[in-house]
Amino acid sequence: MAEAGVAPGAGIDDAQGKNRGANQEDPQQQALGEEAKVDMMNQVLIWIGFDAAANNRQALHSEIAEIKDTTELTEKDITELEESYAKRTPNAERMYFGLQRTKQLKATLHWVQDFARVSEVPTLEGFTQEYFKATISVAAQRADIRKKEAKDASSVSSEALPGKLKDNKKWQEWIMGFENMLSTFGVNGVPLVYVIREKEEAESEGHNTFVQKCIVCAPLTGPHFEADARNVHQLATSFTQGETSEQWIKMHVKKQNGRVDLKVLCAHYQGAGNTTCRIAEATRLRETLHYKNEWLLSFAIFLSKVHTCSISLKKRTTSH
Repeated sequence: MAEAGVAPGAGIDDAQGKNRGANQEDPQQQALGEEAKVDMMNQVLIWIGFDAAANNRQALHSEIAEIKDTTELTEKDITELEESYAKRTPNAERMYFGLQRTKQLKATLHWVQDFARVSEVPTLEGFTQEYFKATISVAAQRADIRKKEAKDASSVSSEALPGKLKDNKKWQEWIMGFENMLSTFGVNGVPLVYVIREKEEAESEGHNTFVQKCIVCAPLTGPHFEADARNVHQLATSFTQGETSEQWIKMHVKKQNGRVDLKVLCAHYQGAGNTTCRIAEATRLRETLHYKNEWLLSFAIFLSKVHTCSISLKKRTTSH
């Protein structure tokens, strides 16, 4: 299932450059303007179908007072809320959500949570009802994709294990494998590789996919980050234990922070001395490595050595 748009507020047509926020003749379809004048949660409830009975909408609004209240909700919470209202007596504001309204309410919470994943605040500015429904549909698709990938994560992760970080010669190969392994999702639905991204500040522009934007923009503070950083620390520890590389992260073990661990490892293995050694080895390989036949050197190993050589020399070029 393809992912459309790179921003939480991006609908399907945004990926194709179409403007879906233009004013319409119907007042309910008009794009929202100044955010301060809009009760976002009330507007969302109207747009997803809780507009026929104002009393029912107000009752539900009392359960979810503000749009930010959906940040910590789950689909299970919405299901339980629906069942609770259905079991009430008529005098106690009994209400049946129905399939479509329930699905759209669940999609809305995914939409709100997508904003948190990229360090942004939910907004309805410039939205119409049609655009909003298209946007939350994309958010629901993203959530379904995350669920599927989470189920497959154990097998994918085991196949992508980088092995032990034994010495300087293995660094480039190891860090590429380690980053690949961290493509699995963390506790907030962002690939764990965000924990070890190079830049601290979020960069909201210039991303081809929403997942890429999450990696570059996800918050590096708070409970979700702390849990993910602890997970990355445990992984880094397991792949350095018993090796000389272990000494570089041992002094920070109490922090339980994989971001700190990888900064220390990068500072050592990508330092001037080790970089010079790798460049010298890459230069030697470039001058001496020749493919003769499969018996002396398999073509796959030959290509792997050429690839490693080119990475080291490319890093030398870009660093000057």
